[in-house]
Amino acid sequence: PAARRAISVTVGLSIAGIIWYLMRHKTTAVPSVKKAVAGKRMPFWQTIAHVVLQIFIVGSGASIGREVAPRELGAMLAQRFCDLFHIEGRRLVVAVAAGAGLGGVYNAPLAGMFFAVEILLVDVTIEKVAFGLGMSAIAAFVAVAIKGHHLFYDITAMQPESTPTLMVFALIC
Repeated sequence: PAARRAISVTVGLSIAGIIWYLMRHKTTAVPSVKKAVAGKRMPFWQTIAHVVLQIFIVGSGASIGREVAPRELGAMLAQRFCDLFHIEGRRLVVAVAAGAGLGGVYNAPLAGMFFAVEILLVDVTIEKVAFGLGMSAIAAFVAVAIKGHHLFYDITAMQPESTPTLMVFALIC
């Protein structure tokens, strides 16, 4: 029933709002992915909590601007990986890991590579493109191996006569 959906969204987002407020005012702030690429340290537990909260918000029905979770998790894990193995080129690794988070979750390795190279690094070289595309492709491959390769939205049941009006509506929106 509609009331049940409205209540579940309201309760879920109220809980998320309280947790979001507490995280913003009572804990160490999680820096943006761009700041993480620039060298700012992402706190481990706060980043994990931030990522889980974003997933909860999307699951509650409000995916407005909360699609940064896979990028944050990729960047934070890359920082830890670089520390653990004393890897040079930390900026590059963190950027392409954030891009791989995007590429893996959305099964869009090209988007992950472009995000890493053009948005985060702002430096297009063949090596960075290859590294970014390689990591994003591996992330997408692993994600498909875990979640499968099925369609999330099956639109084959749409009536052919309704398609032109839906296209006009989509263009107007």
